[in-house]
Amino acid sequence: MGMKEGAKLLAAAAAAVLLVQIHRKEKERLALGWAGYGAHILGLEPGGAGRKEYLDRLRFLAAVLVILVHSMEGAASGIFAGQADVPFSAPPVSWYVLTGLSGVGLCCNLLFVMISGALLLPFRQESVGTFYRKRFSKVLLPLVLYYVFYLRRSGLVSFSSPASIGNALKTVLSGPVELVPHFWLVYVMTGLYIGVPFLRYLFKALPERALEGMAAVILAGSAAKTACYAAGISFGFDSFLFSWTGIFILGYFLTCPCSRKYRKWILTGGGLASLAVFVLFCVREDAAAVAANDSPLMILTASAVFLLFIIREEKNNEAGRRRMSGRLGALGRGIARVIGRYSYSILLIHWYMLFVVVENHMKISPAQMPGAFLWAGILLQTGAALALSLIFAVIFDQTAGVLALWVWEKVTAVFGGSAQPPTR
Repeated sequence: MGMKEGAKLLAAAAAAVLLVQIHRKEKERLALGWAGYGAHILGLEPGGAGRKEYLDRLRFLAAVLVILVHSMEGAASGIFAGQADVPFSAPPVSWYVLTGLSGVGLCCNLLFVMISGALLLPFRQESVGTFYRKRFSKVLLPLVLYYVFYLRRSGLVSFSSPASIGNALKTVLSGPVELVPHFWLVYVMTGLYIGVPFLRYLFKALPERALEGMAAVILAGSAAKTACYAAGISFGFDSFLFSWTGIFILGYFLTCPCSRKYRKWILTGGGLASLAVFVLFCVREDAAAVAANDSPLMILTASAVFLLFIIREEKNNEAGRRRMSGRLGALGRGIARVIGRYSYSILLIHWYMLFVVVENHMKISPAQMPGAFLWAGILLQTGAALALSLIFAVIFDQTAGVLALWVWEKVTAVFGGSAQPPTR
């Protein structure tokens, strides 16, 4: 064994010892046994009376959809490619179904943003510095770690070279690249978080009528912008409200009492909008521009999905059935909680697990299961990618993530940081 390998082994051993000590101290701080601490890590600790379980379910849905959409898109592309050599042939029905459903499934992007708005925009007594320290540890630090993981797996960074590490950090600062195209959504959400401490004071003082008006302006503006694009007209009156910021705010609006009077309209509009999204993705090559992201059709679709989960929880609460009975119900809640707890990390790692591990190495692909087995292939690929993403997220977050967080806490302590350590 050379000196270099010996140094690596020694560093790994030291990191392992430190990691055990960190987890032991956290367990003692929470006054839990190891079983209870394991449940805490997985997000299975008993929830308080005010726990919003619909957010767990929404995170679960968004995490599943983000993988399922990629799988359906890949299957549809395979079908279309198979028809390319047949002159004047129309795509089979399965192509239309997959293409339309994958378009509707893109509401997962908006759900992630709306969930963040619903969680972060309600007012709470928290200093700007405390908020930013928490967001750094929970959002920005994992983003950097997972980005570096992708760079390392691609051979684009060497930890033994300061210049290479510097180039990696420059890449992270530059935003998503072809290596991590799915990171665009994470960068969007990170940018939205910057204004949260100040928006909280705005919405605390904002009358309900004004909030309703803001929601209407967001929908009207996004409709005008999309209509202009569809007509080939440049829209010169764009606003931050007509983009992801508006969607972020709508997530908060949908949780406010003043939105209740509009629920039937939103649910009806969302149902019709989802049908329109389905059709547009089947017939227009530019459907992503007119029916996805900040399109009013996709906003209504995502809003309706968001509301359905809120309404379901309200009905359960009114009937005194906060929890489904039986082992099956407990298992379902547990799965939703664990995946919801790690949904952000799943969003970061799913691309690698789906396309590199499951499709390339494990050879699980809908293209390998044509005909009647196509849907079985899609579900198998999605399930495998989701399971592997979850396993990796738990291990990576509780090892590399915990060590990086420990370093961050020590650095902030040196410079006078006094925030309580975030929940691991």
